Amino acid sequence: MVERLYDPPRMEHEVVRMSRRIILNRYRCFSWEKRDTMEDKRKAFRDYIDRTVEIRLLSTPSLDEIRDANGYSDRLTQNFIRIGQLAVSNRQFLDEVVFPFVQSDERLTEEDIEEMVEFGNEMIDAGEVEYLDLPIVFQLSERILREKKNQEDLPGLIRQLDTHMDTCYALQMMAVRITSDPEIARRFSNEGLKIGEYFLSLLDKERFVQIKDERAREIVLTDARYMTVFFQKMTDDPQMNSYNLKILERMCTIWEDDFYIRMVPNFDWKYFKYRVLEYISILSDYCNERGFDADELQIIYRRTVQAWELWHTNAEYFSRCSTENQLKLRLLRNQYLVGKTGDDEYRNQLISLYKERDPKAYLHGDIEANILTPVEYIALLDPERMTAQEKYTLKVLYQNLMTYIFRMPNSRTLVELMESSVYLIEHFIEIPSLISFEEMILQCLAALHPPTYVHSIMVGQITECLCEHLLWHRPSMMVGILDTKDTADVLAHRAQIIDFCYRAALYHDTGKIAIMDTIFVYGRKLLDMEFEMIRNHPRMGYQMLLRHESTARYAEVALGHHKWHDNSRGYPEEFDITASPLRVLIDIVQCADCLDAATDSIGRSYNKGKSLDQFLQELKDGSGTRYAPWLQELFAMEDVRRDIDFMLTEGRRHNYQKAYHILRTMQEREINL
Repeated sequence: MVERLYDPPRMEHEVVRMSRRIILNRYRCFSWEKRDTMEDKRKAFRDYIDRTVEIRLLSTPSLDEIRDANGYSDRLTQNFIRIGQLAVSNRQFLDEVVFPFVQSDERLTEEDIEEMVEFGNEMIDAGEVEYLDLPIVFQLSERILREKKNQEDLPGLIRQLDTHMDTCYALQMMAVRITSDPEIARRFSNEGLKIGEYFLSLLDKERFVQIKDERAREIVLTDARYMTVFFQKMTDDPQMNSYNLKILERMCTIWEDDFYIRMVPNFDWKYFKYRVLEYISILSDYCNERGFDADELQIIYRRTVQAWELWHTNAEYFSRCSTENQLKLRLLRNQYLVGKTGDDEYRNQLISLYKERDPKAYLHGDIEANILTPVEYIALLDPERMTAQEKYTLKVLYQNLMTYIFRMPNSRTLVELMESSVYLIEHFIEIPSLISFEEMILQCLAALHPPTYVHSIMVGQITECLCEHLLWHRPSMMVGILDTKDTADVLAHRAQIIDFCYRAALYHDTGKIAIMDTIFVYGRKLLDMEFEMIRNHPRMGYQMLLRHESTARYAEVALGHHKWHDNSRGYPEEFDITASPLRVLIDIVQCADCLDAATDSIGRSYNKGKSLDQFLQELKDGSGTRYAPWLQELFAMEDVRRDIDFMLTEGRRHNYQKAYHILRTMQEREINL
């Protein structure tokens, strides 16, 4: 089992890693045509992985080899042409090889299973990029698991459950960010917990002794502990907290039980013991966000002290699991939570610990030191009663965090990058005089995915342009926006209305911050589970924008920007655009969104961007249903057409250049404190 929760860069024990490699080397062939040699098959799988890695890296190019803004725009254009070529090959491979395997109801041969197990494991850890294509791996794992359950091969079933649990956890961590629909994450966590319960049942001594394969016994021991990761985001649930701690406390008795030691003589019990203690120590992350009670916190503190003492018995060995800085943060936090230190002392300890970090290091322990430590500090602040010094420190921390997140390599650190960004957004403290939520949104979009940042700017500018023309030609249509009462009121507040419309459009895709790793899927069609995640981004944006005074008034536009004009289609289903006082603006933003997406080649992996004429034909075809009928009339005006044409050419190029300058500034910004 790969230790995902607290060491995503594959901090896996050597025995586990070696045994996985042994398993991989045994797996060979898929039932292709007889003319295909083993090497042909292996090369096809490897080529898919290599293409998918290349797509990931091409989609967000490093600035290191780009000299100027023009070079950045040109590089992105060239990269997405290449992505389109790679995507054609990937789709063909999936359609001809992977999907038939997944959808087959026929009995699979052992060779079929072994080949796909190897492919899935390599997708989980593809070298340059971790968790390369989880939804595909999940489908493969489900199909193999169905087959394994029908076989009398307990060790084989245990190994596949191990892989499936790993994939469930990774997908849970993707989905848990979609707080607008907790059921998506719950689906994966429930499946992982079900597997974990099975492993716990196998720890019963009478059942454990029936497992004849020693490697399978090691998996059961490891995963009976590992299953507790599925409780991670279950906040304010005393029953689950108690059960989580109970499982880990049971693990504490196992390392002292001679029965298990005899049954797995080659197992690294020292590693197992430390991992159990470590898992307990982090239960109180984010200042006890999960809400453990006072008695439970005492247990967590006591076990954290044990972890600290054990780590220092062999620092060289245990530093493979966690750094001293990581462990010190847990010790300080748990001391604070049991009342051994006060608020001010703990805050000072966190700042001192933060100053010890290496701001240019990106191993997992370094990421935690640079991100989790300041987040712990922020979690302590009371937004209603902050001192001037705390406000200044908060601003510096936000700047440091965004700079560090931007500089993170976009391959192996995507999981941490996404988690960190979403947590910062959801727990953001707005200080109008120092940093606004609007600034944080744009910085996150630019750091996570520059094409989405540019798209947001484009939609804002197109919306501004269309609103200006609408105010010139039909100002009465804007009545109601900003509570205007009549046409005269609209004209009197023309500048404020235009500014409001621009900003509402600018933040329409705020919710994509939570699903950016799904946006990165360029090499194939989206699967149903990915569509489900993407369809939640309007709700996520609505929730995020509604939390802050500076953005709350834009929330309804974010919620409704994928709803059709006549309310017949689009999402979310519960939003009724016909009842919205911002219906005209939402119609404009929806049109601007579709227009930019359709005509921009960057960010599209299959086809070149459409021409403006092609989009206008779509606008005509959808007039009265998808699009408001008056939009067709607006685009028919020569001055509107001229402005839009300029924005889609020179304007877009300028925005990509602007993105380059923002990213370069973030890259070169000094990290303070």
